[in-house]
Amino acid sequence: MYIRKGAKYQYLNGDVELRLDYIEVPMLAVLRPGGGPLALEIGPQFSFLTKAKTTFMNGPFGEVVTKDEDRNNYEPIDIGLVLGGGLRFEKFLLDLRYTRGFHSVDKTRTIGNTEYGSSARNYNFQVSLGVFF
Repeated sequence: MYIRKGAKYQYLNGDVELRLDYIEVPMLAVLRPGGGPLALEIGPQFSFLTKAKTTFMNGPFGEVVTKDEDRNNYEPIDIGLVLGGGLRFEKFLLDLRYTRGFHSVDKTRTIGNTEYGSSARNYNFQVSLGVFF
């Protein structure tokens, strides 16, 4: 799956929007209690960073700046856990999933004598609707 994750926060009295694009590969075990339409899903997910982009808005000089980030500032691979469930009928499905990354997204950087970094981790909710042919 191709997924965009991100964050919005304030820095130096300005708004910052971070977008991180990933290719995600979930490897899920699907359990169907009683063989009915209910499905429970659990397993690991491997996410591979493809692009990083930051937009600075309303900064000290009132300008909007968009910067394609160096992907080396972020962890290239994120491993997480997926928990979910869904309903599957003859030709239709509805899935709900929660994903939580195990590792920090941001690499620690040193600028001058100061180290910068965060312990921010990816998490998201996913909703899937599908039709089988």
